[in-house]
Amino acid sequence: MKLFVNVNKKTGLIMNNYVSSQMKGFKKTQFRGLRKHHVRTIVDDKNVYPELSCGNVHIQEVVSFANCEKRMKKLKESAGKRTCNIEFSKNSNAFVDNVVVLSRDQVLVVKSKYPFNWKEKIIDCCKKLANFIHKKFGLFPMAIDLHVDEGHFKSEEFIENFHVHMTFFNFDFEKLVHPFRLMGKGNMMELQDLTGRAFFQLGFVRGKSKEFTSAEHKEKLEYLEALVERKKMDLESLDASYSQVEKELSVKQTELSDIELKIIVQESKFRKEECRLVSLKEEVMVAKEDIVKSKEYLNKINREINENELNKKLESEIVYNKKLERSRMENELTVIEGELIELRKEYREVIRSSNPTERALQIKLGVEYDKNIELTKKLDAYEGSEKDSLEDGNNRECTKSIAP
Repeated sequence: MKLFVNVNKKTGLIMNNYVSSQMKGFKKTQFRGLRKHHVRTIVDDKNVYPELSCGNVHIQEVVSFANCEKRMKKLKESAGKRTCNIEFSKNSNAFVDNVVVLSRDQVLVVKSKYPFNWKEKIIDCCKKLANFIHKKFGLFPMAIDLHVDEGHFKSEEFIENFHVHMTFFNFDFEKLVHPFRLMGKGNMMELQDLTGRAFFQLGFVRGKSKEFTSAEHKEKLEYLEALVERKKMDLESLDASYSQVEKELSVKQTELSDIELKIIVQESKFRKEECRLVSLKEEVMVAKEDIVKSKEYLNKINREINENELNKKLESEIVYNKKLERSRMENELTVIEGELIELRKEYREVIRSSNPTERALQIKLGVEYDKNIELTKKLDAYEGSEKDSLEDGNNRECTKSIAP
């Protein structure tokens, strides 16, 4: 593998602290395979050394590809998009892989300056770049993977190919568009500006375009020759005032980076809360449906309770009326019995006196006796019907209590 560096023809300055981005779109069917490559679930590159893969760093957002796609569909449906435009088509770019290429020389400088947390420093810059890309182009950040296990050996030294894979979901959740297909050459140049800005605090500079700098690629031998020839020019170009300004700028840039990092953290929290809000809304809808069902069931129970109370009231009135009727009939029977007793007394008197009216009194006594017998039967029949009515009422209550 040849090593290439950028050398400016006019100044001869060696661009060995560059950083650049290369963005490419992929179909939905390629997502799982590419992610396996990113997290080293599979090793499909001869330049990957698995024994060094433990040094890789993987940062993944809480929101998965499936959740992003589900949210996209809901927003499109709510906006009234056509059915054919709700999901990703077979050949459309569902996600984007942005590869950030880091100059090995500058990474080694960062490692020497931050020996214990140099990877965290690079990841912070990547998060900042992800936020820049999200704000500028609308691509939704999903994962960041720093690879330090790719490269080649030269003699006994391992020449690392430091780079970062940044995965984005190709959908703008605010504008409801797929941003990647709208990005042209001008946007790609702006992407390089954002990349340089994000990594400036670690001493990286934006990779320059050939048409603007007259820079051309040279092989390593030419690089060494140019380095020797231009060493003096490089040293003389350093100015004390420039160094002071650079220090002040570095301090300000660090402060700005801290602020931007805080913004990124807050925006990440906001996205998580937004997803949680969507989930809570769904739970509220389910709870409302349960409340409606509970109210309907409660109304049904209240109706049954009202019917039971009405039946009990009617039965109570029937029992009361029957008691009144029975009391009236008992009073009538008492009166008749009294009259019968008087007639018997008269009959006995007639017998003792041998009165000729004996026959008439016997007939009258027989009639009254028949009335008494008939009234007694009615009273017995009434008591029997009252008993049956009460038993029927009890049976109906038992039937309701065991009814499903």
